[in-house]
Amino acid sequence: MDYIDPKLGHPLCALACLSGKAAVALLLLQRGADPTVRNMNGRTVLYIAVECGLEDVVRCIVDLHPELDLNAPATNEMQQYCPIHVAARYA
Repeated sequence: MDYIDPKLGHPLCALACLSGKAAVALLLLQRGADPTVRNMNGRTVLYIAVECGLEDVVRCIVDLHPELDLNAPATNEMQQYCPIHVAARYA
């Protein structure tokens, strides 16, 4: 479920989000895809789902992973954005 595409460096779930395929992202998450897996830029699936405005995907991640610290950075970039920062940035 957490296969990283070697060409673009994204997990499958992130690719589904980026291509607007929320239903595919939801299926991958429900079957065990890890929302904390990072792409080559260090952004997690959760970061990308928030960035893409996929509310159903974000809600699914939060429901399936209540242990996630939403105050923890969702990227290892210099800015260290948390999911709420990403939401505010792209709102």
